[in-house]
Amino acid sequence: MAINERVRRMLLSRSGGYCMRPECHCDLFPMFETGEITSVEELAHIVGQKADGPRGDHPLPLNQRDEYQNILVLCPTCHTIVDKNPEQFPDDLLLGWKAQHEEKITTCFGVPRYDTRAQLNKAVLALLIQNRVTFETYGPFSAKWTDPLANAAAAWARAVRTQIIPNNRKILELAVANSHLMSADELAVIQAFRLHKEALEFNHLSGDKDANAPLFPKEMNNIFGVKNA
Repeated sequence: MAINERVRRMLLSRSGGYCMRPECHCDLFPMFETGEITSVEELAHIVGQKADGPRGDHPLPLNQRDEYQNILVLCPTCHTIVDKNPEQFPDDLLLGWKAQHEEKITTCFGVPRYDTRAQLNKAVLALLIQNRVTFETYGPFSAKWTDPLANAAAAWARAVRTQIIPNNRKILELAVANSHLMSADELAVIQAFRLHKEALEFNHLSGDKDANAPLFPKEMNNIFGVKNA
């Protein structure tokens, strides 16, 4: 039997291109100085592919051992260590590595749903602070704005597209996904923020301008704990 291409693609996608061993996480597709990209990923069986393989003495049927749930992605070094020392790396440990790694990848690109308000505040606060620092550095009320050599308008326009708008989208997604942690008054502020977000995107991405675009609601800073806002 062999691991089919469908399973391989899914494994590489959900690995994010990094070794799934928590102590390693090395890049599986390093680039040489010449610009060439090499590939060092290895698909490692959690329960050995054969009965006499590493961790192979397991009730998992042989015809299921090349399936997605029984394989994780490792670099060559970690693969060798894991398979040469199966007693130190039992199947439940490897399953835990895989689950934790995939959760990290999902968290990076998905929208987490938190259990506590403190977790939500921490996530949103980081994004609000990034936006605030960028606004104070390049925005229309910054010291650079009146400096003809700074070209602040162009820098601000670029910052809005590359940081402010993406961060605003993340903030709104986090708020919506975690609305169970917010009061009715706070959700009203989130709605005001939504209107601001949409107008900002219209003004910077559509090629047109809305002179009545609502400003950023300062209450956002208060409800998520931005100090001295």
